[in-house]
Amino acid sequence: MLICPKCGSQLSDDDRFCPKCGTPVEPQPQTPVQTQWTPDQPAPAAQQPKKTNVKLIAAVVAAVIVAAGVCCYFVMQSHGEQQMWEQCENSTDTADFEKYIDAYPDGDHIAEVKAMYAKLKADGEAWNAALNSGDAASLRNYLSGFPGGVHAAEARQRLDDAVWNEAQSSNSSEGYLAYMQEFPSGSHYQDAVSAYNRIQSTVMTDADQDNVRASIEQFLAGIEAFDSQMMLSACAPRLVNFMGKRATAKDVSDYISAYRNSDISAISFSGLNVQTQKSASQSGEITYKAVFTVDRRFEREQVEKGTLASMRGTAVLNSDYKITAITMNKTAEY
Repeated sequence: MLICPKCGSQLSDDDRFCPKCGTPVEPQPQTPVQTQWTPDQPAPAAQQPKKTNVKLIAAVVAAVIVAAGVCCYFVMQSHGEQQMWEQCENSTDTADFEKYIDAYPDGDHIAEVKAMYAKLKADGEAWNAALNSGDAASLRNYLSGFPGGVHAAEARQRLDDAVWNEAQSSNSSEGYLAYMQEFPSGSHYQDAVSAYNRIQSTVMTDADQDNVRASIEQFLAGIEAFDSQMMLSACAPRLVNFMGKRATAKDVSDYISAYRNSDISAISFSGLNVQTQKSASQSGEITYKAVFTVDRRFEREQVEKGTLASMRGTAVLNSDYKITAITMNKTAEY
């Protein structure tokens, strides 16, 4: 039963407005009827939760995990191959190439890696062959086959040294010139230039030959004239060897005096033949070594003594064509 809150009139359960005063009436909530359970009644069944398809969810989760794992594997596989390929690109170690070939036999770069590996092995075999031979020809063969090879820089330096050693062994202008032409920026270029110039400076010219001959002729002319000063004018200030001993001007004068005091009234020389070699020291000092033959004739008071002899002499001259050493010996007497 409902009561109008304003006028107190009784209302039915279905009234929404008071029929007497018109006041709106709010509907009253219905109180559920409680069913009292008695011990002799069966207990109400407990509400069961709604079942979920656990197996389906588990399968989906597993599939996602597997897919993620596969994707991760391929990503890591691709990244690892790329790293190993980049290492091979900058490597000269055959072990790096072997690792790639073993790990990625079907890799994106397998053809390139195999080609590089084969070339690197050939390079190493050729270099070992060059080292075992150790000569210039073997080093040239290596550089011809592998001009940009792993050992090219070392091969060029070894070849530089080998050709230089050959030039020194020959000690000829041709050997030094060959080195300079092959190695214009070589380690021994300046030494080769110095050695070449030194040898070139020892090439005998016509003027050299004439000057050496003139000094020997002047020395012999001094003997013919019994003139020690004429002899000395053809000599250096000090003779390191004069007829077998170190000599001074007095020794030369005594040599001439010995002739004057003998029974020899005159001396003449003829048929002078001179062969000269020119040499240079490491410091560049020029020296001439002359080997000469000449016939000597004495005019004697005692005719029975020999008057004609064949002489062989050696003379050393300095760069000014002055005699620093001279000896003469008889090879035959008539």
